[in-house]
Amino acid sequence: MKKREPTPDLSSYVNIQSRKRRMTQWDIKPSGYDGITAEQAKLSGMFPLPGAPRAAPMDPSKLAAFVSPTTGTASTSGLQPLNSKQAKRLFIYNLPDNVTSEEIVEFFNLQLNGLNVVSGINPCLSAQIANNHEYALIEFKTAEDATVALAMDGIGMRSAQEGSPDTAGLSIRRPKDYITPSADETAMLVDGISSVVNDSPYKLSITNIPTYVEEDQVRELVETFGALRAFVLVKDTSTDQHRVSSCAFG
Repeated sequence: MKKREPTPDLSSYVNIQSRKRRMTQWDIKPSGYDGITAEQAKLSGMFPLPGAPRAAPMDPSKLAAFVSPTTGTASTSGLQPLNSKQAKRLFIYNLPDNVTSEEIVEFFNLQLNGLNVVSGINPCLSAQIANNHEYALIEFKTAEDATVALAMDGIGMRSAQEGSPDTAGLSIRRPKDYITPSADETAMLVDGISSVVNDSPYKLSITNIPTYVEEDQVRELVETFGALRAFVLVKDTSTDQHRVSSCAFG
């Protein structure tokens, strides 16, 4: 049997219970940001997920602009989910070979320009492709433009993706840290149904609607699932041909 080694002399070491600790103050908010929560700081777009590409370097003044200089508290109107960077961004997967950022921006602007629900001409602002070419991060002018582009999930960007059963189209997804806004209870209603469908947990986007189906028929169909609070049929203003339908239930 091996002889037990003697207990070493630990008198020269300081006990961990009495050791002086360095105060890092990691849990104390910096001066002037007492009224800003962690969720609001994330909504500012200054702190993306680790590994996610950034459209621009972090600018502390952007977050400071949300703080009232008199009260030192955050302005909640500027930190709503729809105003966040995450709400205006989408991740695009299954990219065609050798596609460039300029091609992606041009493609989405071509698809969205002329629709009756976009903010204006060329709603897609930028696209950044990952180094491994597995996905791209695209950003739009408004959260509503990003929502319309999200409904194009599965669209073919090149002829090789269109009509080929072996090649899937683009896979379009929200960022994982996207926060769905709560339903707007104060939205203006026309005949009891709003013509603006904001993002909410009760929103649906219906695609692949046959061109011969009229707007009243689409609305009558979705009303069979419940009482409508908002409804809009996305159309091309040049041809008046519908492409996507969005609705929200009460």
